[in-house]
Amino acid sequence: MNYQLESANTGTIVLKPSKVTEKTSVTLNDHLIVNKKKVRSVTIHNVPDGTYDIHYVSGTKWYKERLDVEIPTEMGNGKKVTKLVQVPPYKNGYWYYLAGQAVLSGAIGVLLR
Repeated sequence: MNYQLESANTGTIVLKPSKVTEKTSVTLNDHLIVNKKKVRSVTIHNVPDGTYDIHYVSGTKWYKERLDVEIPTEMGNGKKVTKLVQVPPYKNGYWYYLAGQAVLSGAIGVLLR
């Protein structure tokens, strides 16, 4: 994704969550970059020199803590900046839900034979 169209004297910001995040929104200085998407990583091109505030939020309720982080970032000299985003562990309910889904789909498979 591009922060702006102009590419001269700009750098790149890469956001890498520790695991895939669902319903993710990302803003860069209040400029919406990602809107409620599944994210493996986010690469933002054409970012001019300066100070930026990145806001990374996941709308899923399955994490033990809410994923809502602000990441201050300094861009300079057309460099590439990589920021890691620590994703909280899942709640126990998430694992019960997945196990239930597996059991249910197995039971439906047996009934449809």
